[in-house]
Amino acid sequence: NDGLSQTGDVVGTLHYMAPEALNGRPDKPSDVYSLGLTLYELLTLRPAFRQGSQAEIVQRIMQGQVAPPRSLNASVPRDLETIVLKAIAREPSHRYASAGELAEDLQRFLDDRPIRARRATAVERLWRWARRHRAVAALSATSLALLMLVAVTATWAFFQTRAALEGEQRQRQKVEATAQLASGTLDRIFAKFAPATTDIYDRDYANYDADLNDGDAELATETGEASLSPEASALLQELLVFYDELAAQHSEDPSLRLKAAETRQRVGDIHRQLGQYAEAAQAYGQAAANLESLGDDDSESPLALARVRNEMGRALHSLGMRREAREAHLQALDILATELRRRPDAEEVRLEIARIRLMLAERPRPNLLANGPAGVGMDSALDQGGPERSAGRTSLEPPLLGALPLGGDPRDRFHPLGGRRGDGPRGHGPPGDHGPPGGRDLDAPPDAEQQLHEAVAVLTEVDVQGASPELRQLL
Repeated sequence: NDGLSQTGDVVGTLHYMAPEALNGRPDKPSDVYSLGLTLYELLTLRPAFRQGSQAEIVQRIMQGQVAPPRSLNASVPRDLETIVLKAIAREPSHRYASAGELAEDLQRFLDDRPIRARRATAVERLWRWARRHRAVAALSATSLALLMLVAVTATWAFFQTRAALEGEQRQRQKVEATAQLASGTLDRIFAKFAPATTDIYDRDYANYDADLNDGDAELATETGEASLSPEASALLQELLVFYDELAAQHSEDPSLRLKAAETRQRVGDIHRQLGQYAEAAQAYGQAAANLESLGDDDSESPLALARVRNEMGRALHSLGMRREAREAHLQALDILATELRRRPDAEEVRLEIARIRLMLAERPRPNLLANGPAGVGMDSALDQGGPERSAGRTSLEPPLLGALPLGGDPRDRFHPLGGRRGDGPRGHGPPGDHGPPGGRDLDAPPDAEQQLHEAVAVLTEVDVQGASPELRQLL
């Protein structure tokens, strides 16, 4: 009906018309615009353009002046607001291309999926996925929470353990420092009031009478231990208590077992100085047990163990247990032989071997180095190496002459080559004495002579003049 409409007329409700429709160029996006305004009104319960005259409304439509739906109704979801604003965008190119795309995005919103109106962030997509799959999301969240709890607990436990270990290490260092200070102090007191162990050999010769070369002298003492003054004995008894406590504190700690062994050895030294040989042997046994528990973890333990075994042999000999004493010396010799293969240039090992050889030998007459074939051999051995070795001869002869007797009565006299005074053939005792069971006489003089020769051979290989005072004290 030409009376109702004609080409070029704008047909529609002004409040729902798109800007391009007002210009007479409506298209599919214009329908999307109208649908968006309808949805806008449903959400806000008011039209997008309602106030003002017709001219003012047209101006606002052309300028795209629309208040966001959430500014009028805060309960409108943000994604739904985004869909509405995209549908009523001023430029047709910014709207959905068709009503079908608008409907699809609305369905995405209803399905709680990311809408196409804008690109959702990773967090938003994860959140939407969790709302769509609540059971799986709850299980995943629980697992993640447990993992985080385990991680936090493990981290806390790690730092707590490390702090405890550091505290224990600091405490152990304090204990070691205290033990070192206490042990050093006690050692200095011991050294001041107790005669040095390595001086025993020299006192042994002094105990011979002047007519010793004639074979009629008697030893002043059987053991060769130094006599102590009453004051020194009382002080050593007091030190014994402190050493016992110090050793007991350290015996259970693997890192302090070497110090415990040293302390136990010093306890044995004190007992021996006091003439308490059974207690000395027991203390040396405890020291040996501490050292054996170290195994190969400590490079100092083999030599220390050999020295402890050696001192145990001396204590056992003083108790008259000569066979057990000899066994202790031989054990020490085996340990040092293994150590010498590992450290062939270690002079302290060689010196200790020589010391053991001397203890394994019978006590010879003092003119052994001057008379007989054995004496000639030893003289030549000691004189090898020139003036320096000859100058050290005075340091070597006393321990050779003072070798502790391990067989028979220490007051017995021996031939320069090993026989007892009044004995039968060399190597045999008095008539009727057939030696110990087993067929091998542990007191056989030929073995003593061999031990002395081997001791001299070892000593002549060591640079005694250039050795440290500690090594030279071994003699």
